[in-house]
Amino acid sequence: MSRSARSLGRFTSWLALCACGPAFAGTVTITPLLGVGTNEKQVAGLRQLMASELEFMPEVSGVTEAAAGPPNAACLTSTSCLGGLVQGTDQLLTGAVAITGSNFALDLVLYDKATNKVVRRKTATVPADATQLANSMTGVLREVLTGEGPKDEAATPAPGSFEDGDSEEGGFAPGAVMAPSAADPENLSF
Repeated sequence: MSRSARSLGRFTSWLALCACGPAFAGTVTITPLLGVGTNEKQVAGLRQLMASELEFMPEVSGVTEAAAGPPNAACLTSTSCLGGLVQGTDQLLTGAVAITGSNFALDLVLYDKATNKVVRRKTATVPADATQLANSMTGVLREVLTGEGPKDEAATPAPGSFEDGDSEEGGFAPGAVMAPSAADPENLSF
């Protein structure tokens, strides 16, 4: 076997190991979600948000937005139906959305074209409020793509867990802002 053939073989093996990990999504087609009790504007907004979030995920190398989504809920469990929705990408992200009070109930499906299998199905309840929805969508999509839950954010410090101005060494804590004393009217300016 020639040296270049061995190198190519090693590279192909390395590439296969990297590409098959649980966090690999490659290119993704995203469809409009099936709406249950929602309007077109809500469904379009959700898809736009999801596509935008996918664009910034390191696991995704490209996003294609399909014009049509699954024709019915049965399609979400049918690999032949899901396979027909993939548009030249590695995987398909689709699902359904319903309104439950002030929240959206999502049922998301990740289908892999190469294996012709549903890789993951995730249900999640997210706030319908635009800001809260945007804040929660990254974690939901990451879990759909990788199977891993949202990464733990730094714990929010409890109230009163910081000292007010003075550090233990007797100086000021770095970054502390000292407000003028209310007892000294000369320090106040309006």
